[in-house]
Amino acid sequence: MSRRREIKMLLTLVEVRAAFEQQILLAVTDVLDIIHEAQFLMNLEPIVVSVLERASTYVFGDIHGQFYDLMQLMDAVGVTELAEKDVQLVFLGDYVDRGAFSCEVMLYLFRLKIQFTNKVFLLRGNHECESISSFYGFRSECRGKYGISIYYHFLSCFQSMPVAALLATSRGKILCVHGGLSPELKSIQDIQVIDRRREIPTTGLLCDLLWSDPVTSKRHGMDAKVDTQVSWKPNQARGCSYYFNAAATFEFLGNNQLLSLIRAHEYDDEGFTFHFNSEEFEKLDNRDDKLMPPLITVFSAPNYCDSYGNTAAYLLFRNKPFSWEIQQVNTVGHPPPPIASAERGSDMWRLFNETLPFLPASKKFFEEVLWLAQRQRAQMGLQCAPNSSAGHDDVSNHSGVTLAENETLPERRRRMSSEMHPQAIRKVLDDEVNKWEMVEDKTQHCFPGSKTPPRIHRRPSLSSVEEKQTNERPNLLTTQELDTIKLMFSLMDTDGSLELNSAKVSQFVLNILGERISTADANSYLDALDYDRNGVVDFVDILSWIAVMKANHNNHHSSSFLSLSSLQIGARLLTREFNATKIYLWLAFLCMLRDIIVPKQRKVIKSSYIRLLGSISLVLYILGLLSGENTGRKRANQSAKKAQRASVSLSTRLQQWIVPINVLYLLYCMVWHYNSVTLWTLVGYVFLTLSTYFCYSWVVGAAQEGGSSEYAMDILIVTLFVQTGLLISSYFWLVYLVIPGYLLYHGGRLLLNYVFTPNATDEDDPNALKKKEKAERKAGRPKFKNNRR
Repeated sequence: MSRRREIKMLLTLVEVRAAFEQQILLAVTDVLDIIHEAQFLMNLEPIVVSVLERASTYVFGDIHGQFYDLMQLMDAVGVTELAEKDVQLVFLGDYVDRGAFSCEVMLYLFRLKIQFTNKVFLLRGNHECESISSFYGFRSECRGKYGISIYYHFLSCFQSMPVAALLATSRGKILCVHGGLSPELKSIQDIQVIDRRREIPTTGLLCDLLWSDPVTSKRHGMDAKVDTQVSWKPNQARGCSYYFNAAATFEFLGNNQLLSLIRAHEYDDEGFTFHFNSEEFEKLDNRDDKLMPPLITVFSAPNYCDSYGNTAAYLLFRNKPFSWEIQQVNTVGHPPPPIASAERGSDMWRLFNETLPFLPASKKFFEEVLWLAQRQRAQMGLQCAPNSSAGHDDVSNHSGVTLAENETLPERRRRMSSEMHPQAIRKVLDDEVNKWEMVEDKTQHCFPGSKTPPRIHRRPSLSSVEEKQTNERPNLLTTQELDTIKLMFSLMDTDGSLELNSAKVSQFVLNILGERISTADANSYLDALDYDRNGVVDFVDILSWIAVMKANHNNHHSSSFLSLSSLQIGARLLTREFNATKIYLWLAFLCMLRDIIVPKQRKVIKSSYIRLLGSISLVLYILGLLSGENTGRKRANQSAKKAQRASVSLSTRLQQWIVPINVLYLLYCMVWHYNSVTLWTLVGYVFLTLSTYFCYSWVVGAAQEGGSSEYAMDILIVTLFVQTGLLISSYFWLVYLVIPGYLLYHGGRLLLNYVFTPNATDEDDPNALKKKEKAERKAGRPKFKNNRR
């Protein structure tokens, strides 16, 4: 073993916890010091670490990035008194992924290990490797908080972790491991020869120790009766490793003189499970001491994924006299984690759009699916009600994970929380792509002459389809597009269950797009995504909708005329992009434009009515502005704030165009209407132009963030429309007085705010705000120099 490096001054455990509880990131140098020191200490430990007898021993299961719940566990065991008490802690792995604070959990436990080297033992779980943590969230979290290089330092440290722990008690020894047993495992010595300093493989002893599961009576076709023969069946739910039965468990315990086997790796509503402990297994139990159940699963992440509502549990062993018990805790909750940056989300969607240019940008994808689903179901309900089931006849076994008969809610949750290996997930998605083909929709006869896009249907069986038919499968989606769709679905399917729910949709929008959506919106999106209406949203539903979007895109570009659906989509997007006040503005403009272009002899509606409608629309628009509709907008995230700053910058540039536009308009009037131009006309134009410009400039300069500065474009558009109105009627110039009046109104409001709140202008100055934020961040950074060890 290499010689120990020089000891560096690390942050104390109290300082690390205080920083993390306030969501303050550590300096990168401090993070590296903690990781490297913990890696050095764990490299000194054997792959099967010996845990000596102590007065109390606590054993914890999965943590999964739930830092604040971990702190509750540490308070329950009295971690602050760990140095004085004869107590030790054993963690069974799966510290990262799922939760939003995996970096905090890992760094805190590493610092705990450094401070109490002989009392804290960190075993490796199946998530402590690159293939899993890069798929289920830890890599993205690391990159966002400390940079991608820190992630690879974590991976190197993971490979130094022990794989198993042999806990000594006064009644016998207990083996602790993350996953379970293996057909290659005969004795404890078999674990000693494993090369742990590598990526976890998908087969072999190391894989099984971290991935295998005990079988249950209702697990994937296993018989409910007791099997007296050792059995190892493929673990289809995980996509790797095995299920081991009671006979395999008792045989291993008996051959190695073990009291019990403790593992984690599986969710449970109560936080723990006793396996093979009922009377029907007594004949198989060959242990000398039957005080404990032969196999215990412990799960220490309460309210898993912020949605399961489960309790957590941990084991407590006491010596002299020997006793053991289960302690349960509920979640303490956590503050909302920082929202993923909008830039990162836009980059991800930019990657999607490079391969899938027909997809709407960002969250509009879900809005587009929602609208298409509503349209499709309306057509189905009106015209195809008698044959509504035709579209579902070919749907069966839609995913690799099916709902078992008589499955209880806890069993379903346990199954849904048993994530698959990413390689197995990719294989399942590849198989789904190969089993589905593009064919004409069975409901197309309902719409004679319509261009209904093709729909994806499952073939009856790959083995029953001739080779030539396989080769004739239409290639609506290319291989590259299918790969991108699989990536997109994998980002949504955070637990690898191959099924989506509203929580996953919300989390996807939050993590990738940096936006929060309500539960009602998530439920409506999820319902819309269910293309085949079978109650489950899976990969094929996403594939079907994207195929529909591409077909619509191709039909639109192949036609020289605008289709009715295109006009509907355009109208829908127009109404979504513009609020009510903008609609009034456009209505006023169209009325003026119609009054100008249409000759008087062809006008069906009198010009006075058109002018009245335009004037009313313009007045409603101005009233909407004066009511402060725009000023009440709330900025939900950083992207909105940046967009608003960009709006202020744009406003500053637009004010420079006011004078040239008015001068050009004045020249136009002088050239084409020189007979009606008088000295007072020129004076009026100059006065209104200058008053508009100076009021506009002052408002932009003095406006608060989110205030009148974002009306810049509105004012300029109103100015142009009013000037256009002057061409229609000589009396229309009276409306022009609305502009300076509007500016003076908002200017007066700002002046009153300034009078009654001194220094408000200085406090809301953008430069002052930036300096203040920078000073607060600097002041909020923890000062750890004086108390370092």
